[in-house]
Amino acid sequence: SWMKYLPYDIDLKQIFRKMITTGGSHKVLFGTDSTFFPRGWRINVLEAQVQACNELKADGVINDDDIYKMFYGNIKDMARL
Repeated sequence: SWMKYLPYDIDLKQIFRKMITTGGSHKVLFGTDSTFFPRGWRINVLEAQVQACNELKADGVINDDDIYKMFYGNIKDMARL
């Protein structure tokens, strides 16, 4: 993970919290640098990000609508699907 190269400790939950409190869930998009399915796609990356979001939801920082936006709704709106 790229986070291990930072000069300070940080985790996905902290990263999502900072993105959401700084810009809002409407500005966050889930993305991946994985290649085509199934080769190269890593479900563990998605699972870790969903877990971090669910923890923030439990903390009252975000709700289901925010999670939907970040993982689907925002790109759907941008692509006008």
